[in-house]
Amino acid sequence: MASFYLSILFISCCTFSVREIFAKKTDNYGPYVAKWKDYGTCKGPKPVNSSSYSTCLLVEKNSYIGIMNFTFNTSVALEQVRIKVYSIKADSKTLLWNHRMDKPCQHIVMAEILKSMFGINDCILKGSYYWRIDFTDCTYKYLGTSFFYGEYVFKLAVMSKKGNIACLFYNPVFMKKD
Repeated sequence: MASFYLSILFISCCTFSVREIFAKKTDNYGPYVAKWKDYGTCKGPKPVNSSSYSTCLLVEKNSYIGIMNFTFNTSVALEQVRIKVYSIKADSKTLLWNHRMDKPCQHIVMAEILKSMFGINDCILKGSYYWRIDFTDCTYKYLGTSFFYGEYVFKLAVMSKKGNIACLFYNPVFMKKD
């Protein structure tokens, strides 16, 4: 599931505004090193939670590893994903992208990610799940070797009709590679 969240966030990150894409310069775009400033849970938009979960960030051999444990006491259908991407500059947060995806299991890309990475075929979650994702590796796989330098916050809310499945935020910093 963590890969799913990271995948959604990085797909969203790749769709920045035309203004930023055409503003590529060597001082704001190029080979990078990614570090995570923060990562954790947040309050979802619905008043009820459909799961209990915990997460943490580990650093192992220059890689940032996200660990997630989920428990679903009843069957929950993954119905909607909301993603917000912010740029952080001088303690100011600017919304770059806001996206809502209904029926992610029917989405051509998300359905395959859910199936291949998490074994979720029908979008029904029940029981316990443990996911470990190498954020550093995923970053290079999804973004390639060049990206926009800076600090970003990705906020992801995953919901069912019954309530929140998860709410996570990621705070990566992309720095120029030496």
